[in-house]
Amino acid sequence: MNQMRKIYGSKPPQPTRAYKDRLFRMIFKDKAEFLTLYNALNGTSYADPEALKITTLEYAVQQAVDTCIENGILTKFLKEHKAEEIEQLRSE
Repeated sequence: MNQMRKIYGSKPPQPTRAYKDRLFRMIFKDKAEFLTLYNALNGTSYADPEALKITTLEYAVQQAVDTCIENGILTKFLKEHKAEEIEQLRSE
C-alpha cells in the first residue's frame, strides 16, 4: 500500500467506464456464466441460458434515439448529431 501511495499519491487512478464494460463483456460473454451471475444476484435458479435475452446499454440508447427520430421528436437535431448524442447518453 505504501508503494502505491509513492507512485500515485493519495488518490490512485480510477478505472474508466469503457474498460470496466469491456472486462464485464469479456467475462460474461458466455450465456451460462452470465446466467450464474444473474441467479446469484437475484436469488433465482434459472437453468436455461438460451432463454436469456441480453440487451446492452448501447443498444437501448440506440433504440431510444431511433424511436425519437421515428416519432418526430428532435428529428433534425438527432439526425445531424446522432453519434454524438448516443455517446453522450452512454457515458452518463
